Amino acid sequence: MQTIIQDLKNALKSNQPLEEYLNKNSKYTWQKNYPIAIVHEYTRVKEPDTLAKMNELYFFGDDGFSQDMYTPKMIEFLNMQAPQYIKNASLLCYDGPLEHACTFKEKFPHDKWKKVLNNHNFKATVEISNFDSNASIMEIETELRDFMRSRKEIPSLKKIAFVWIVTLPNTTDITQIMEHYFLDNYASITDENTTTYIGWNEILNNINLRYFVVTPK
Repeated sequence: MQTIIQDLKNALKSNQPLEEYLNKNSKYTWQKNYPIAIVHEYTRVKEPDTLAKMNELYFFGDDGFSQDMYTPKMIEFLNMQAPQYIKNASLLCYDGPLEHACTFKEKFPHDKWKKVLNNHNFKATVEISNFDSNASIMEIETELRDFMRSRKEIPSLKKIAFVWIVTLPNTTDITQIMEHYFLDNYASITDENTTTYIGWNEILNNINLRYFVVTPK
């Protein structure tokens, strides 16, 4: 885990795109916008034009359910024209060569989402946030919790490491959030105007979401 965190720190300090730096300088493979969940059943698609295009791509089988594997063209279509039907991780770290073929599986026949399987020796999910000075502590915490809660719903991700990278103005102090969710497993990088925090846990499912820093009203 420390190797992954050090790689991320070095990448953040490099001022290069994270994925580019990491794939040149880390022993792991890093892939941005990694698909982690895809719509499972054609009845979930409400827009006729979108459904027609998905059918052109043979997205759904004769039974009305999506496939277990998808071509890069299918993934690109969802990301560009139907993002409501795909969920992506900001960055996924895995051990092995770059792979564009992802395998997905539903838990129950009529689930809304078919979720990615760990066929590539996943090491860590990395989620990235950016906030300006108008963001409240509650808004910042809510985004982090949304990331963690939704990733916990994916069996292959809740068993691996979770990393949160967040950049905000130096005037915004989120130490309490970092300590609440990551204990002492966090670090920060400060420049003239912003601070970037990195928080992590070796197993996402071990992060306790029962309590809040700022309790919702």
